[in-house]
Amino acid sequence: PFLGSGTTAVVAKALDRNWVGIEKEKKYVDLANNRIKNYGK
Repeated sequence: PFLGSGTTAVVAKALDRNWVGIEKEKKYVDLANNRIKNYGK
């Protein structure tokens, strides 16, 4: 319930900022990783 879908990480990446995400649910880790990886494509 912490990183969720990765919105904060994507915004941080857009602003060229460092970020750390913690998530306990594997499905949300995968979702966030895909969103972050595909940002800007």
